[in-house]
Amino acid sequence: MENQKDLALLIVLGSLVFCFFIVAFVLFAVNYQKRILHNDSKLKAVKALQQIELFNASAEIEEREKERIARNLHDEINPLLNVLKQNLQRHRLYIMKNKFQVESFNQDFELIDKAMDGIRNSSYELVPSFLIDYGLIVSLKDYIRSLNDAEILPANFVNTTHYNETAPFIKQEQLNIYRVCLEVINNILKHTACSQLSLNLSVLLNNFVIEFKHDGLGISNAEVEKFTHVEGGLGLKSLKARVLILGANIYYEKGKENSTIVLKIPIKND
Repeated sequence: MENQKDLALLIVLGSLVFCFFIVAFVLFAVNYQKRILHNDSKLKAVKALQQIELFNASAEIEEREKERIARNLHDEINPLLNVLKQNLQRHRLYIMKNKFQVESFNQDFELIDKAMDGIRNSSYELVPSFLIDYGLIVSLKDYIRSLNDAEILPANFVNTTHYNETAPFIKQEQLNIYRVCLEVINNILKHTACSQLSLNLSVLLNNFVIEFKHDGLGISNAEVEKFTHVEGGLGLKSLKARVLILGANIYYEKGKENSTIVLKIPIKND
């Protein structure tokens, strides 16, 4: 009888220990799951803040560009138009007095040309008219040609896609891609000390690929990420924001002889 009581007690104690481990395991699993969810939420919050920071940087760049354009119009174009207005009033008086000055009138045509050039440049900075008229591929090809014509450096343009003129993107996307490309090329010319550049277009696994290859100093993905978040890195932040808006990816790779920057944009509608 006593043995049965001891056995029953052992069974009860064993059951309690087993229940204890079950409860402890459940609590551990729940707590572990909470930590995972918490860390996941923190990671999403950090990514959201980074995206907000990138969009803010892009907006700040845009505002600076608008301010610069407005300043150009106010400081350069407006004075020219005021001078032209005064000159036209003077010409009207001279005509009434039969003292019209042909040479002075011809000089005013030069002022008109300067004003038109200033307005054209400001309009181009807002939205490149060449891109609107001819599209992304032709615009990139023409920009590479301009680098050669200006003898800035030898540059090649290679298009192995089946898109000869029209890229598979809407106008706003083409404009973003074009500005990303110009920013990348500007960074290459400014920071790599390269002596030649090649811009290659291709299609890979439903991605439109733009490769920038040069023989200058390269940079890695980790270095770009580091420079993006330092103070004064608005250019890189704006570049990253545009890439994010496109749903694209950009990769940087160092090489002994050549370094590359590869921009991959998913083709949504062909």
